[in-house]
Amino acid sequence: MDSTTDATGSMKAALGTVETVGTVRTVGAVATMDTPETKPVVALPETLRPAFEANFAAILGAPAVGSATLDAAYGAERALELAAVAKRDDVAARLQLLPEALFGAGQVALVESLAHATLYADELAQKQTELSEDKVPDAILEEAEAVRATLYKLIDYHFGDDPLVTAELAEFRGRRGSFRVAATLARLAALARDRTDTLSKDAKYWRDDLLADAARLAHAVQSQIGAISDKDALELKRRAYGLLEAAFNEVRVAINFVMRHELDKVEPLPVMKKPAIRKPRGEAAPATTA
Repeated sequence: MDSTTDATGSMKAALGTVETVGTVRTVGAVATMDTPETKPVVALPETLRPAFEANFAAILGAPAVGSATLDAAYGAERALELAAVAKRDDVAARLQLLPEALFGAGQVALVESLAHATLYADELAQKQTELSEDKVPDAILEEAEAVRATLYKLIDYHFGDDPLVTAELAEFRGRRGSFRVAATLARLAALARDRTDTLSKDAKYWRDDLLADAARLAHAVQSQIGAISDKDALELKRRAYGLLEAAFNEVRVAINFVMRHELDKVEPLPVMKKPAIRKPRGEAAPATTA
């Protein structure tokens, strides 16, 4: 991830400035937004973009979750609430007792960083900006397409019967534009990396430097992207949310475990999914006039 900031350098101007909405106040080193029931932690605008850039490559390689109506900002704010609970002295002391292999020391910081990145991605998805045109050389795009096609064939042949994989592969068909080349290549590489034991035995398509080439080319395309469409921004939001959700669940499970004998001190823990609002049964439909 050290190369991600360089890879997204030219995107800084394209992605624009993000503003947050709401009443924000600063407490110590963090900002909070007051609500009648809770005081969720909300990042100040200037903290969002660096987190987005730092996690950009990982976001591209994450699965897209939810739909166009996904409230990613709500989930990100709940994740920051959970991180605040995890950083409480009593909770943090118990989390530190967990083996590193089960709960990494940087897991809470990762949730905070991904929450900030998701807030930024959510703002991008709500903004419409005219951007400069892509300047990705044709040679790079052609090489990227060749690697993408190889990865697609490998995964489809060996895992095409897996409905989850099939659903993801279906999203990659007919993609156009430099951003989608980078996003598709990153995601296919992530799928392949999780299945290397099987794919590496394929004598026809697999080669030892395939994933390294995919990473190199995705980086090359990302570094020269000058435009991002509304649809691509929405996809980024869904991928950022999916990445955050996985990290969020790790922290939530860990807190539940270490505080299992004193759950009353931490419950109810936040959940990322926004509660559905249902109309009461038998509610009369609005009257209509001729």
